[in-house]
Amino acid sequence: MTDNTFRPFHITEHPFCSAQTLLPNGQGIIVGGDPLNLIEGFLTNGLQTVRVFDPATQTYQVVGEMERGRWYPSEAGGWAADESPSTTSQPTVKCAPNTGGSIADPSYDNPTYQIMSSTNYSLSPALTLTILLQSWPINSYPFLAQLPQGSVLIIAGSLMDTLLFGVDGASRDNSTGMLPTLPVPVNYPMSAAFTLMPLQGPDYNASAFVAGGNDEYCANAMSAGGSKSWLFDVSPGADHSLIEEALSFPRVMGEMTLLPDGRVFLCNGAQVGIAGGAGPNEDDASNGATIGEIYDPSKPVGQRWSQVADSMIWRLYHSEAFLTSNAEVFVSGSESTDEHRVQIYTPDYLYTSNPRPVITAVNGSAQTAGVYDVDAQVGYSQNFTIGFSGVTTLDRVVFNRLVGSTHGVHADQRQIVLDCSVTTGTAICSSPPNNYIAPPGVYMLFVLNQGVPSRAKYISLQLAGTMTKLPATATAG
Repeated sequence: MTDNTFRPFHITEHPFCSAQTLLPNGQGIIVGGDPLNLIEGFLTNGLQTVRVFDPATQTYQVVGEMERGRWYPSEAGGWAADESPSTTSQPTVKCAPNTGGSIADPSYDNPTYQIMSSTNYSLSPALTLTILLQSWPINSYPFLAQLPQGSVLIIAGSLMDTLLFGVDGASRDNSTGMLPTLPVPVNYPMSAAFTLMPLQGPDYNASAFVAGGNDEYCANAMSAGGSKSWLFDVSPGADHSLIEEALSFPRVMGEMTLLPDGRVFLCNGAQVGIAGGAGPNEDDASNGATIGEIYDPSKPVGQRWSQVADSMIWRLYHSEAFLTSNAEVFVSGSESTDEHRVQIYTPDYLYTSNPRPVITAVNGSAQTAGVYDVDAQVGYSQNFTIGFSGVTTLDRVVFNRLVGSTHGVHADQRQIVLDCSVTTGTAICSSPPNNYIAPPGVYMLFVLNQGVPSRAKYISLQLAGTMTKLPATATAG
């Protein structure tokens, strides 16, 4: 990003519409993909492929094969769930499904999950998930999130549950209680935006946030539900009622990014239609939602959404957005409009007259952990020291997890607000207490003063020892 250059990669197994997240050692794990053999011997069926991207060597490696193919799947903390079951208990959709793609083709039905080891890539047998059977046909790219209580939140269609996954089956986490049903289905192709809200001690209560979507299953249609957002507490014993608020306008295929100050930036997508499209000028959506919006949870209900910058570019199907180390948002893509330009959204906190903090050291000095350069490595429930300059005090210190992003799904996106003791130039902070609150891996560390964030330092958060490179053999450059 520093010199505005891109590097192409040669991948032999078709990765379109796969799922991506990050392993504890910082490598990317990509599962599933497209069934098409576009060029014989060059880009083949990728439905069952498990691949690893190594940022140290800039190579992709095929490391395994899943029991069954997965198209439009999801991952979270090592869990992989999929789409396209064949029975339904969903509300009736108002337009007939498209004739193409996995939604209409029963040969792609796979309402199962598998568990992958992060040490040797081994996979458990595929087991059925009932919620995927119940939420057909609007359950592709189900939303998954590891929760502090140890279970995983899953949202498929308009249904929600918290599940305890195991190699022998998945069971409901009864400590959470029954979750409500969303007013509209929110997964592909209705494609709402989703994230967990920031987690903060001592209780680390988790709230999930969904915005947009559509219950009109056809192009050129948008329901009233697509102009709403819903915030709800998913902690054990909490009131799980939906807090509904109005967006500025309807939005499908939106992207949510957690900003260091705890606000949420929403961008991209369309005001009409659903996700999908076979290529340039063949989209199932129109009227690009070019104006970004900010959600501020500190404001009263009904006043939390506000409009911000207008990108002036339609970014529809296959567009992306993610947080950078400069506390800005990188925005790109849009297959149907054949969009190759990228943009940077700079939040208002970088335009204030308040000084910007600078992180001068973490635990005293920069270091190398395993095979990847990070600024520090810390364990759980560990005190570590941050040196800073440019300001005399700090009012917020956060970990933002690096994410895998595709089709508006930001796998494992989360922010943890750290408990710190701050004196002039130094903060002594406590790392998260366990891997349910913050799954092991690489995080961006931001410090803030008067709402202004520093540039990030990269932190490896690990259960024990140092992060190490996992074994792999096949490579592709």
